[in-house]
Amino acid sequence: MSGVYARASIIVLAVATGACPRSDSATDAPRALTMVEITSDQPGASAVAVDATHVYWNHVGSGTVRKAPRTGGEITTLYDDQSQGSAGGGRSIALDRDHVYFDDGFALRRVPKAGGPPETVGKLPILPAWVTADGDGAYSLGIRGVSSHSEGETNTTPSSEPEPCDLAVDATHLYWAGSQGVRTMPKGGGEVETLVEGPFSLGLCSLALSETHVFYWRSGTDRGVHAVPKSGGASKLLASTYRPPADMAVGQGVLYVLEGSGQVLGVDLASGDVERFKVYVPGGGVSSSWGGLAVDGDHIFAARGGAYFGGPVHIDLTKPNAGSEVPPPKYSGAVVALRLGPAQD
Repeated sequence: MSGVYARASIIVLAVATGACPRSDSATDAPRALTMVEITSDQPGASAVAVDATHVYWNHVGSGTVRKAPRTGGEITTLYDDQSQGSAGGGRSIALDRDHVYFDDGFALRRVPKAGGPPETVGKLPILPAWVTADGDGAYSLGIRGVSSHSEGETNTTPSSEPEPCDLAVDATHLYWAGSQGVRTMPKGGGEVETLVEGPFSLGLCSLALSETHVFYWRSGTDRGVHAVPKSGGASKLLASTYRPPADMAVGQGVLYVLEGSGQVLGVDLASGDVERFKVYVPGGGVSSSWGGLAVDGDHIFAARGGAYFGGPVHIDLTKPNAGSEVPPPKYSGAVVALRLGPAQD
């Protein structure tokens, strides 16, 4: 096994106010990003969320939840899966005014933003599952359907999703993706509507919402990131990408896409122009496909997990227990701030 290297990180991208710089195609632009480290050693960093003062993230494979000031500073662990006996988690994170919601194995939990004991909001009867939240409650998606969790009650709307992908919420509706298509329903319950018919292979991917559209990735002859109106209608290919994105988010008229490679794309939703930024969110390895984006004002916050294996390693297959001498993976990571500006000559 040669030296396969990766890192896990939380990234802060400070981008120019307004739409992303335009170009006629998805080519590198003459732009540069100045990087400032905020923190390090965040193994398996996955989903990310942000409010006015802090950025919050969790770790794939565990329910550990941490926060740090948006501009950097002391890291606070809000929930530690080791001390709570977690069964794993880390796919999703969401915020309301006072709490952080996250998946933790077969449980949907929340913890106060200011710190304090965790609460179990609902049970996730089967994995995988994705969660989101807003001021009205929390919601989860699994292979058996969509559930709302509020005031200790759980209500599930059956919807067979053999390969659920992601879950998002706006003021009135829930939206989710799976191998059978992209669906929506009123968040208070009601009829499930299919916006995009499957079947198609999704793998690891994400949804993003604007005021009028749902953005998703699909495979096939038109492989890439697509948009479909929330009210229904024809979908449109926005950007061709070979692999599913780690995450997507919308801000100030731009759809930002975190690719599995760690590169960040920007799609101007007015012009359709695609910008391929000269930035790679550090990561890679087994958990590199897990990541998150959150946009707030003129900043993008990104998380991407990874591990690295030292090498080279020699494995003698003629010996009993061959491979046992392979060292366990090591983890590292960083939190950095990136500011977009003109490239230097």
